Amino acid sequence: MMRMSFGGPATGAWLATAVTLLLVGGALAAATDATTASAAPADTVAPGSSSALGLASTLGGVDVVEAHAHYPEGPLRVTVDSVEVGAAASEGGPSGTALAATASVTGDDTTGQTAARAGVEALTLDLGGGTLTTGPVSADCSAGPGQATTGLVALTDAGLTLPGRDPLTFDQAPAPDTVVHLPDGLGRVVLNEQLAGADGALTVNALRLETPDGELTLGSAGCRGGGPLDEAD
Repeated sequence: MMRMSFGGPATGAWLATAVTLLLVGGALAAATDATTASAAPADTVAPGSSSALGLASTLGGVDVVEAHAHYPEGPLRVTVDSVEVGAAASEGGPSGTALAATASVTGDDTTGQTAARAGVEALTLDLGGGTLTTGPVSADCSAGPGQATTGLVALTDAGLTLPGRDPLTFDQAPAPDTVVHLPDGLGRVVLNEQLAGADGALTVNALRLETPDGELTLGSAGCRGGGPLDEAD
């Protein structure tokens, strides 16, 4: 009768090979798990927030807020074709029309990145002693974890027309918090106004007009980046 032996050299070699395969397989599985974990979205980052407002006005005692977007609640994009601001022209106060007030926002839940843009395509505003006009006006901001929140403003053909005087023009890319005082007590204009919050948020107003009859803001964008959950709570 043939007898099978399990204690010879061949058996030892087979066992060594099996152990080697088990060790290699375990190492490959561990490496695969580590790669999968590193590729998965981080669950320790809280989403940020962003908001955009095309136009806001209290001129002539009439409150107007148009084209408002917000992340993450939404809506993410709003456009209003035409906005009347101020009192009726017959009442003698500031009055005018803005075209294409627009607000848009974006955000990423996994990275904490946010961005916003807001503004108008054009404005004509009669202040009584002068007329404020603009082409496209916009404010932008962006934010993310571990990076400074940034803001940018662009003005096109913005300025004040005065009867019998040279027009007063505004810079296309004004420095932050530029203030222009208007003549004849008409008020003042703040360009590229940047307001920083204690939580790292930044609000950028492209153009804010202050008059004795109220205020008008064109293009307001606000951003706050996400961050670690233990810091965001």
